[in-house]
Amino acid sequence: TAVLGQESPQTTEGDATSHKGGLAAYLRKPDLRKDILFTGERFPNIVVTKRGTVLAVWGSESVRCRRSQDGGQTWSEEVLIAKPGFHGGGAIVDEVTGQILVFVEAHHPPAPLTVYRSQDDGETWQPISVTIHPDSKGNVPSMHMAEHGITLSYGPVKGRLLRPARVYDRPRGYNTAIYSDDGGMTWHASEPFPAEGTGEGAIAELADGRIYYSSRR
Repeated sequence: TAVLGQESPQTTEGDATSHKGGLAAYLRKPDLRKDILFTGERFPNIVVTKRGTVLAVWGSESVRCRRSQDGGQTWSEEVLIAKPGFHGGGAIVDEVTGQILVFVEAHHPPAPLTVYRSQDDGETWQPISVTIHPDSKGNVPSMHMAEHGITLSYGPVKGRLLRPARVYDRPRGYNTAIYSDDGGMTWHASEPFPAEGTGEGAIAELADGRIYYSSRR
């Protein structure tokens, strides 16, 4: 539950009380409508592109997406991203370039990974070659079952791509995160999460630049 009071005055970027704009655009009566976009498979993510297109990604046998250019009122036919493929979650909109990255694993993890990129707002997708460096324990993270990634908006690494990840080793596996400073071509792993048995994480950036990481355990 969030309680929204009077809009705060505008402040300089990076200030602990700053935000990306006024709150008025977000204040309205609650509204919830359920639409079935996909059936029969698993592992969804939803992101919003720089052009305002809502992009829903899905799939555990093949990975595809549907696009909405009117705020979710209507949706395109399915667009194939990869077949076969296992959606690893963590789709990212690069807020600097506008490109969209989707992470596809060959099968249930641990599994070989292919990253697909769209440079036309999700209409077409091409595989790209990326490098993911291991963490301090020597483990290369899996992408499986994570919420969407983000582009950092504040601080000295503004523009960095960041997404949840995990080392998949039940019951002693752990969450981590991967980040890229070159538009998603090279990724480095964070230090391991300070608890074992974690997975299925979500990341948000707070207005003062801190990172909030929520995980299932």
